[in-house]
Amino acid sequence: MYKAFLKNAAIRYKDLRSRARAHWETKPELSNRIGRDVWLSWIEEWKTPECRAKSEKKRQNRRGGLDDGDYPATHTGGSASGRTHAPRRKMERNPSPIEVFEHLHTKNHDNVTYIDKKSTAIAENIKTLRVECSKPVDGSSVPQPVDEIMLYYDAIGGRNKRNRVYGIGSSVDIFYEPNGNTSSHFSSLEPNTQKYQKLETELQEMKEQIKEMDEMKQRMREMESLVARLVDSQNK
Repeated sequence: MYKAFLKNAAIRYKDLRSRARAHWETKPELSNRIGRDVWLSWIEEWKTPECRAKSEKKRQNRRGGLDDGDYPATHTGGSASGRTHAPRRKMERNPSPIEVFEHLHTKNHDNVTYIDKKSTAIAENIKTLRVECSKPVDGSSVPQPVDEIMLYYDAIGGRNKRNRVYGIGSSVDIFYEPNGNTSSHFSSLEPNTQKYQKLETELQEMKEQIKEMDEMKQRMREMESLVARLVDSQNK
C-alpha cells in the first residue's frame, strides 16, 4: 500500500511540476500556491542547459522529430496495441515482425506508403539486408533462407537505449527475448563485440536509473516540504 501511495504521489508531483512549468513559460511569475523557495529552485532547474535540452528532445519526440507545422502520427494502429493488430492480419499463419511493422507504419495499411522518413528508412534497410542475407553461398545458385525475425531486429539497429524494439508495439515479446535473442526456436548467438556493447549499454542504463532514483528522492523531499507549507498555511 505504501508503494502504491509513493507511486501515486510521484505521478501527482510530476503533474504539478509540469503544470507549474507550463504556467511559468507562458506567464513568468511566482505562483501563490507553491512555496517561494521551492518555486525558485524549480525555476533555476528549468533554466539549466541540461533541463532545456531534455525538454526540447522530448518535444521533438512528441512531434515526430519535426519543429514546425503539422506532424504525422508515429504509427497507424490507433489506440489498439501491436499485439492486438498482429492477429488481425488476414493470413493463415502468425505474422513476422516485418509484417507487423508494415501494417502499423503504412497509410491505410497498404504495406507500401510509409508514414514518415524513419519508417521509410527502416523499410529500405530491410530490403538491403534481405538481399545481402539471401545471396547464394559459393558454388550454389540457390538463395539462402532469411530469418525474417532477426532481419527486422538488425534493420532497426536492435533495442534502443530504453531496451525497446521500435515499430512493433506490444507484440515485441512474441518475437524477442529481453536479451535480444529471438524466441526459443529462433535463438542466436551474438559475437563477443556485440555482447560487450550490450554490457556497456546495460551499465549506462543502470547509471541512468540510479540518477533517476536520486532525482526522485530529491523531488520527494521537495514535495514533502511543499505539503508541509500548504498544511501550515491552511492552519494559519
